[in-house]
Amino acid sequence: MRRTAGAVVALLAFGATTGYAAVPMDAGATITVSPATEGATATVKLTVRHTFYCGRPKPATIAVTFPAAERVPTSIPAAAVHLSAGRVKAVHVSDKTVSVSVRPPPVKGVSCMVIVLGKLRVRFDKTARLGNPGKAGTYSAAVTDGRFHYTAHFAISS
Repeated sequence: MRRTAGAVVALLAFGATTGYAAVPMDAGATITVSPATEGATATVKLTVRHTFYCGRPKPATIAVTFPAAERVPTSIPAAAVHLSAGRVKAVHVSDKTVSVSVRPPPVKGVSCMVIVLGKLRVRFDKTARLGNPGKAGTYSAAVTDGRFHYTAHFAISS
């Protein structure tokens, strides 16, 4: 019993000194818009911390809630959204929230059991018709990936 307790304390201490025990949630997502000017129809690039199985993204829905000042169309075609890994299964829009369903690529060959957090990049191209806020400033977008919740910030200039 003492050995088990000692091992647990040692692992917790190791995690605390290496940073593996806790990850700041806001470090889990970044967002950029291009061009970053008032009112422009923009390409939006989102990077989110996502679970990968054997290098393949976990099937999930990533929801991005844009600020109230953002122009979000009533629908976005799946062809306007691109992933760095996996495929877009569907895109749904509800008010200012855009949800992207992620489908991993098909498995080929041997399967493995490696599960890691990695970076999944989501790009909404200009055909998504997302429009920047009409006023310069710093804005926040809420990002949800399963049970993880992040806040990403972007700046708009005049």
